Amino acid sequence: MSNKKVSFTEAYRRFESISKEIEEGDNLSIEDQLKKIEEATELYKLCIKYLEETKGKIMSINKSIEKVKI
Repeated sequence: MSNKKVSFTEAYRRFESISKEIEEGDNLSIEDQLKKIEEATELYKLCIKYLEETKGKIMSINKSIEKVKI
């Protein structure tokens, strides 16, 4: 995976693609499978980070809305 900024959607789609490649890994060597697992792990971490950030933003918005209701 390159160092450029990857969106959540791009990371998730690549993660799904790698998962399918690994599942169908008949033509992959052990080394290639390991590389794909490592890439998938990094993508997974990135997706979790995006989701946690989004959750924090939503919680912040909800708090703001609750203050307005009072």
